[in-house]
Amino acid sequence: MLSNKRPEKVRPDEDFPLRGVLKCWCGQSMTAGWSKGRKQYYLYYRCHIHNNVNVPGRLLHEQFDEVLKDICFEPQQVEFLQLAAKALLAEPLKQKQERLKEKLNAISAINAKVLELEEKFMNNQIENTTYQT
Repeated sequence: MLSNKRPEKVRPDEDFPLRGVLKCWCGQSMTAGWSKGRKQYYLYYRCHIHNNVNVPGRLLHEQFDEVLKDICFEPQQVEFLQLAAKALLAEPLKQKQERLKEKLNAISAINAKVLELEEKFMNNQIENTTYQT
């Protein structure tokens, strides 16, 4: 089933925190929207393919909050995650610092050349056209 539609970008929206995260039973990401009732609007989630299935957003958000409350880490798990994150970030940080040092050295070299060129210009060792280029 080919479609000429562009892939949609999921933009964060505080009204629809689970949009793009929730998956339908068919594997497609669910979208969210508002449905007008008799007296008010209701939040719902639905699949692009199965348009006839609307899941109430209020119910999903309550269930998701309950799941989040049940998830908690033991102190040793938190410590392990912190150490693992630090270890994984150490090498990229070191590489970034080395690249920064190289760029600062390159800037210093260029500044030294500019100062040397200006000094030669001030001492009439080079012509104006040479200095301009």
